[in-house]
Parts: sequence; structure tokens; C-alpha cells
Amino acid sequence: MRQQDGTVFAKRYYRNIQIARMLVIIDAVIAMIIMDCLQGKISQIMIIAGVIGLIGIYVYRAIKMKQIHNILLRDCDPYKMKEVMEYFQEKAKKQDVKDSYIINIASLLLEEGYPDSGYQTILKVDLKDRSEMIQYGYYVFLRKYFCEKGDLTNLAMIREVCCKKLVKELRRNLKSGYERQIEYIDVYTALIQNRPEVFHQKIAELETKPCTQLEIVRMQRLRLSMAQQCGDYEEAKRCAEYVIRNGNQLGYVNVAKSYLEDETASTIPMTEETKVWTKEDAFHLTVDRKFFHEHSNYEYDKRVKFAKQEGIAAAAGSIIYEILMLGVGSDLTFGIVTTEDRVAMVLVALLGGAYLLAGFFCGVWHLKEFYQRKSKKVIIISIILFPITLFITMAGGMYLWIPYNIYNGLKIKKLKAMREREK
Repeated sequence: MRQQDGTVFAKRYYRNIQIARMLVIIDAVIAMIIMDCLQGKISQIMIIAGVIGLIGIYVYRAIKMKQIHNILLRDCDPYKMKEVMEYFQEKAKKQDVKDSYIINIASLLLEEGYPDSGYQTILKVDLKDRSEMIQYGYYVFLRKYFCEKGDLTNLAMIREVCCKKLVKELRRNLKSGYERQIEYIDVYTALIQNRPEVFHQKIAELETKPCTQLEIVRMQRLRLSMAQQCGDYEEAKRCAEYVIRNGNQLGYVNVAKSYLEDETASTIPMTEETKVWTKEDAFHLTVDRKFFHEHSNYEYDKRVKFAKQEGIAAAAGSIIYEILMLGVGSDLTFGIVTTEDRVAMVLVALLGGAYLLAGFFCGVWHLKEFYQRKSKKVIIISIILFPITLFITMAGGMYLWIPYNIYNGLKIKKLKAMREREK
């Protein structure tokens, strides 16, 4: 019944969002028709209704997504949450979105008490050249997995990756997320190494920060393990009872019950190391080139990709502008040349089309890079101020097109030389 509830919840949410989007599209079409035919106040009312509808969709999604997150973070029910994620993953069309749900499903399997099943699930995700959010979810899972396995070697590698991430310019929530992963690694390391003073200091620092019910249960489970190692059976019993009372469907509940049934039962993460986490093994034969020893290769590929896509945009702009000019005449040359000078018109159209579309592509590319490092609030404000955002994107891209391409070309040349030296 629990799993069915998760699927029903997800279906209802997905259906309502689809209906709302369809109504907004219909409203927009009707508003355009009325505006074209009548140009009256009715069209203005329809436009306002459409804007209100879009805002309503955003508010509805925000409320429902909070409820979905609370299934795990507050109610501690990974089974129901997994059903929701599996339904969303089935409906997702973009690969990035599908992979984000796969990572969530893998983490939920771990929370249910099946870490190895989660590990096999996450190997379906190719981490190469993925968004920061995909990478973050991937590393969080690996941190949890190796913590459960008590694998200090691989935890040290994860910690190193998190530290390197903090050097980059990331969104505030991602930066704080990586900081929290480092704190968890320090807590687990102290537990596995049986260093109670360091453990209590680190976990006390964690508990001073805002925690979800899931995190509180997880920390009580860790306190249970440390109390057992130190022979403090009263404290261990108190922690076990808390986990059972508040853990709902989490795998930690079974661990706590096993302890109460047999106080000699181990609640400590396994200390035998798992398969050594090499680049190839951890990323399923895919190297995370951003943060190990091949950052220059990743940056080179990214800059070459930008240059190729911008070249395609320039070629498309030239062709489109040329086609339009043949039909419109010298208007598209802004009076630079006369209609009698056909060669000059063709040349101006070719260069002008390439400049306009490639410059706009350059602006959009940098806008995308800007969004990846900013919070949702900044993105929402920029969407609300859409005319200003569009103007800055177009003007900035066109003004910076030539100097940025010179800079990008020099960087590609430098990185290519570095690659040759490394060979």
C-alpha cells in the first residue's frame, strides 16, 4: 500500500502539471488571436490570466516538491519516495533529468539498507561532462556508500574531490552541500578509527546546524555505533530506541532492532575495504576529468566544443541572412551598400548574418554558464525581467564576440600545447 501511495501521488502531480501547462498554452493562443483581430481589453485580460497561470504553476510545483522531499527528509520513508522517483524517471525525456532520478533511486536503495544494489544502480550514470547538480548527487551517493562500507581509502578520495569542488565558483547551496559532505566524512572517519573525542566534537558541530529528521536519525545511529564501541550500553540503548521510534522505514531501524535483541551485534560500518575506487571503476570506465589529473583535457574539449557550435551558428546566420536579403533587398544592409553593388550586398549579408547569430549564441552560452553558478532566486528574477535579460544577452554577446573568440583561440592553442607535452 505504501508503494502504491507513492505512485498515485506522483501520477496526480504529473497530471495536474500537464493540465495546467495545456491551459496556459491555450490561453496564450487565444490571447494572440484576439489581439490580432480585436486588439481590445479582452486580450489584455487573457495575457494577465496567462501570467497568473504561470505563477500558479510555479507555486504549485514548489509546494508539491516540498511535500515530495518531506517523504524522505521528514517522514523517513524511502520506499514511498523511491516509487515517486521511479515514476518521474519513467516520464523524463532529457538524459540529465533521467540520470538525476537514477541517482536519487540509488540513494534511496541505500537508505532502505541495500547499499550494493544502490551502487549497481548508480553505475548506469555516465558522469563525463555533466552538470554540477548531477555531479553533486553522484558524489553524495559515493560518500554514503563508502561510509556504510567503512572504506577509509575511498572516503579520503571523496573528501579530496569535495575540497577541490569548494575552490570552484558554485551555487551557494552546492557549496554548503559539499562542506556538509566533508563534515560527514570526518565523523565517519573518527567512528571507524575509534576516536571518540574527535567523533563527539565533529558530530556536535553537525548537530548545531539545521538538520532534517532523516539527518537526526542518521546521527543517532552513528552515536549508537560509537557508544557500543566505548561500552556505554545505556547511551547505545537510548540511541537505538530513538532510531526505532523515529526512523520509520529506514534501514537504520533494522540495525537498531538487531542491537536491542543482541547487544553484541555490530552496528559499526564494515571495516573491510571494498574494491579500490580507481577512476575507471568508480565512473564505470568513464574518467571524471574535471577534478582529477586531466582538468586541462576537459577545458580543452569544452572550448573546442564552443568554437564548433559557434561556427555552426555563424554559418546558419549567413545562410538565413542571405536568403532574407534576396527577398527584401538592401534594407538588411542598413544602407551600407547600394542595391546595384551585388557583390558588396552578398558580402555584407554573409558577414552580418554570421555576426548577429554567432554573437547571440555567444551571449546565450555565457548566460547558461552564469545560471549554472547562481541560485534559483537569481534565475527567477532574470526571467521576470526577461526584456532586460534578453537585451544584455544579445548586446553582451555581440560586443564580446570578437575579443572573446580571440581569447578562446589563444586558450585552445595553450591547452593543446599542454596536451602534447603530457603525451
